[in-house]
Amino acid sequence: MLGRLRYWRTFRPKEKALWVSFSCEIGWASLAILSALLANSIVLWANAFRVTVEALLCFLALYGTIFLLSQNKCHPKFEYGLGKIENVFSLLGGVIAFLSFLFIGWQAIERFQDPRPTEGALVGIIVLVLASSHALWLYFQFRTLSTQENSPMLHTLGVIYRNATIASLTALVSVLVPTLFPHIALLYYLDPVGAVVLCAFLLQTTFSLIRNSLFHLLDGALEESHQLQILQTLTEHFEAYEQLHHIRSRRAGALVFVELFLEFDPQLPHRTVLECSVQIKQSLESKISSSIVWIVPVGSDFKEMP
Repeated sequence: MLGRLRYWRTFRPKEKALWVSFSCEIGWASLAILSALLANSIVLWANAFRVTVEALLCFLALYGTIFLLSQNKCHPKFEYGLGKIENVFSLLGGVIAFLSFLFIGWQAIERFQDPRPTEGALVGIIVLVLASSHALWLYFQFRTLSTQENSPMLHTLGVIYRNATIASLTALVSVLVPTLFPHIALLYYLDPVGAVVLCAFLLQTTFSLIRNSLFHLLDGALEESHQLQILQTLTEHFEAYEQLHHIRSRRAGALVFVELFLEFDPQLPHRTVLECSVQIKQSLESKISSSIVWIVPVGSDFKEMP
């Protein structure tokens, strides 16, 4: 027991949050499927499908963070590390969310054609109340962690749990109201309407995750705020070099890589060029968190890569 406790203390806050979210999602997925089996509600089936997808995403995030990224520094085949595995998981999350959207949307269309009263939804109501509270708590946890570490995986989970909170509350209303007023036939349509609302959140999640993931997988440039910090740093050390030829940047998961191609005075000793490069590197890395900066001295005949 003590050994397990010591092992738990070695985890970073990010890894602890992933373990907690994955363990809880397994329990919520089981309860959501049970409540859907007991009730005649397409919203509860949609909720069960969504929670199962969240459990799968948490497992992938946990696997990528602990079992892959933990070996990041000692992997000889990937010189830029395995940080982009986070972007791959975000992309996979978008694909899974889109498949969920198709499944739930199809079921909602069928229920619109044949509306039915909601029955046996008491367990589902209790599960939705607890699940929405848990999703809201996890949303704040991952949002706080994402402000401390610029990680695509944390951003993805923050988006997922934000939508999970809204989706759980929507499902709760869609199930609770027809259960309280079972004799109003018009409320039978509230069940498929709630499923359509869930589809809208799934579709928004799909586009958000796929767009952000593809941008970083294609080595998109850094955000404008980081670009301004690079230019500010170069301006502060303007007297140390002759000319700036090119800036190249990329993001791999939570890591930021910046390459500065600078032309120095050819009359300067190599030691002076090295000292100036170290000063620029340290200054920029102190401003951009989780960044790795390379200073590449070049000559006046340098040509940018096509």
